[in-house]
Amino acid sequence: MLPRVSSPAPHKGLHIARAEIKGTLTVTDPKAFVTALTQGIGHARAYSCGLILVR
Repeated sequence: MLPRVSSPAPHKGLHIARAEIKGTLTVTDPKAFVTALTQGIGHARAYSCGLILVR
């Protein structure tokens, strides 16, 4: 886990956590993978949370 970032007011209590995971991925549903990669995952996608970076 990478360090947590806290936001000042007016978003009291907002915490943003990042995680970096290294490994090998096997895609079994290419359409779902492309959707997740381009749109993000989770309910906070509109706030740039739930984004995926694949190298």
